[in-house]
Amino acid sequence: MLTRLVVGALLTDLSIIAAAFLYVGARNPKNPWWVNDQVMTWVLPLITGGVVVGPFLLIEGLFFSKNGLVMSDLLTALVILGAGVVFLVLMRIPRRVAAYEAMGAFLQGATKN
Repeated sequence: MLTRLVVGALLTDLSIIAAAFLYVGARNPKNPWWVNDQVMTWVLPLITGGVVVGPFLLIEGLFFSKNGLVMSDLLTALVILGAGVVFLVLMRIPRRVAAYEAMGAFLQGATKN
């Protein structure tokens, strides 16, 4: 099994999903405990590293494999990437962000009166 391909797919998926969680949490007007400067200081470099290194590992596994690419390796990586896409779609990020913005506008309007 070509582990670079699988690790690249996992790193890419997990980094993008973590970034999506942070984006949704940052847009929440109730300010969750895990969205603050201290957590962001530690998490954002890890997410950036995963977004950069993950695709490089995928490309290396796809194009520069010395042992040859086995169909099961390719299918495993595609299933991992597909599961990440499905998870992101099921998070309904645009709808959640719109609801948070409406809630924030409502809370701002309530505090002004």
